[in-house]
Amino acid sequence: MPLYDVIVCGCGSAGFCAAIAAARNGMKTAIVEKYATPGGILTVLGNNSIDQFNNPFRKKG
Repeated sequence: MPLYDVIVCGCGSAGFCAAIAAARNGMKTAIVEKYATPGGILTVLGNNSIDQFNNPFRKKG
């Protein structure tokens, strides 16, 4: 019997979403990430809002 149903390699924006989707569907999920920044480029660059049309950090006008 396997320890995990899904192993996600990389916890960037796509890997993060894949891991959440797998876990929400009842899969035993593991994430392997090289760096200590889940969210990948969205986290590293300070882009905390995926929804850029409603980004509270974006300059208005």
